[in-house]
Amino acid sequence: MNLNNFFSLWLGGIERLASPSKGLRSANSHVDCLSSLVFPMPSLPPELGQWLAPSVVLAMLGLILGLQGKRIDELRADMKEGFAQARADLRESEARQREDIAELKATNRALGEKLDRLVEALATAKQS
Repeated sequence: MNLNNFFSLWLGGIERLASPSKGLRSANSHVDCLSSLVFPMPSLPPELGQWLAPSVVLAMLGLILGLQGKRIDELRADMKEGFAQARADLRESEARQREDIAELKATNRALGEKLDRLVEALATAKQS
């Protein structure tokens, strides 16, 4: 059933209610009947347009900010991960540097002792 047939039958039913003796008329008479009938059609209040535009803007802004907030949270998580990795790398580097310093100190002590023995040997050689 197409839309024109639906309106024709609907208007024909209204017409029959108004005058049951007439019956169903042609489609053109229904158009005339439609123009003479006054149907209370709910119209959109003019204030709706004033509220609709800002509400759409606010909804879009909320959506954008919500997505940005999610992205910011992801960036924070990435930054925390990166800082944790940097701290771990720094600790490992400090541990290696402490080991290197300990080795250098041990080498320095050994060289110092060797130098002391050499100086003593030279001093005894000059005295003899």
